[in-house]
Amino acid sequence: MKTLKTIIVIIISSLFVISCSKDDESTPEPAKPTYLLTKTIFGSSNTNYTYDADNKLIVLEQMNPASTNYKTAFFYNSNGRLEEIFDSSSGGPFPSYSKTKTTHVYDAQNRLIERKFFENSYDFPSVFNYEKSDFFEYNGNSVIQKTINSGNSLPGRRAVFEFNTDGNVSKYTIYSQIDANNPNGLMDTSVVYVYDDKINAETSLSAERAFPFFNKNNIIKMTQTNSSGDTTIIDIIYEYNQDGYPIKQTVGKSSITLEWKKI
Repeated sequence: MKTLKTIIVIIISSLFVISCSKDDESTPEPAKPTYLLTKTIFGSSNTNYTYDADNKLIVLEQMNPASTNYKTAFFYNSNGRLEEIFDSSSGGPFPSYSKTKTTHVYDAQNRLIERKFFENSYDFPSVFNYEKSDFFEYNGNSVIQKTINSGNSLPGRRAVFEFNTDGNVSKYTIYSQIDANNPNGLMDTSVVYVYDDKINAETSLSAERAFPFFNKNNIIKMTQTNSSGDTTIIDIIYEYNQDGYPIKQTVGKSSITLEWKKI
């Protein structure tokens, strides 16, 4: 077993989100929350969350006093589904170099089937060039995500999400080295998850924002195995408020604090 400091940094700087979707179901919306997540604090960085009158997330702002600040705006379609995301930055050495747009495509069953990524061309006014897409296939209690870059016909990566009966991802496997002779690719990394029975920190956010990563509950243990068989085990510890919402998340010596607004 080995411990990877970089993995811990990735985990602690973001909240885990997963959701389950069956063949005959639309991309799920989380249950209506009792609280809305308003702020997360990690070291000197703060992330603030702003909602509209319907309690849908419309702005996410990450403030980094010593570095670049990031702002993400969310726009929804007439069905209330996430349609577009715009990311931009301010401050830092290259503030205009990180403007991106993400659009979401749904099928007749209102399931997310494609997430398109665009990069700013640096023209004025801004023109966004298509970069890649995530395509989603639904197969019983699993979702397959294929990432295909612009100009390619085969995915550069294939990910399989397996869900348990609670609607949480039980296993996440990444396949790479995909070609015409091996369209499914070779296993690169797999992660097995264990959960608590409390409310996930991002239940107040849009399910499509990070689908299929949208959990009902909080991950308390991750077992990651690479293609060589090396294993990394990561434990995540939470503190909760009186209603079971997490107010602190700790991995190793690093922690993130969460603030809520009751609705």
